[in-house]
Amino acid sequence: ASNRSKMAAGTQTLHYFRIPSLYYWIMLHASMGLFTVVTFFPGILPYSYLGAVGSFLYYLGYNHHTSLVVGYIAAWGAHGTEALYVWSLCKKLNITEADTVKWVIQTFLIGFPSTLIIRAKFKAVQKKQ
Repeated sequence: ASNRSKMAAGTQTLHYFRIPSLYYWIMLHASMGLFTVVTFFPGILPYSYLGAVGSFLYYLGYNHHTSLVVGYIAAWGAHGTEALYVWSLCKKLNITEADTVKWVIQTFLIGFPSTLIIRAKFKAVQKKQ
């Protein structure tokens, strides 16, 4: 039998959803927000007030625009790939559809911190079998 059928066999649908620390939500959205602004709207940042970081961001925004766009697309692509991986883990764990949707959206938005939680659950269930 497949790994999924072994995990789901004889089990009920699982209601399971956890939210990573608020720290991750703040840091990841602030980082991606800054990445978005430097990549697509570099003229709106007050670089002179940001010291050395501002100088670096100015340099990136005005001298490496193509690289920033590629990096931006890659970052969201990685989050999308992680969300698909989390979706597959939810299916293997027989997690409810509503909770699966929450996991997928959360993972797309913050990525790795969400993935770590669901992977830990998956590994704990595997150990029990």
